[in-house]
Amino acid sequence: MFLPQFFTFYFSIFYDKIKIMKNKKGILISGAGFLMLGSAFLIKAALENGRQIKKYELAQAELRQFFGRFGEIAVLYVNELTSDKETVRGGVVMTDGTIYHFRYKDGGIRFREEKQ
Repeated sequence: MFLPQFFTFYFSIFYDKIKIMKNKKGILISGAGFLMLGSAFLIKAALENGRQIKKYELAQAELRQFFGRFGEIAVLYVNELTSDKETVRGGVVMTDGTIYHFRYKDGGIRFREEKQ
């Protein structure tokens, strides 16, 4: 009689340890999964930000060349609040005080002069 009780007691301890190990393993795997998912989102956001910065730099180079024909440029700015993925919006202030607002999309520039 003592022997079956011993085996059931030993088996229950062993089973509890296996159960605890499975729980720890599940927690570690899910934690690693969340960490990898978060890292993927951060990498994606960094790449998109880098692409947007390159797009702004390309647009600024083309805009400086375009508006340089009207005179010397004092300030060229990009309005990031109104710009989106396809369109870059901003303005140019010339040294003579003339102000232009522009919209740059796919190499095309639409602009208007601000009335003072």
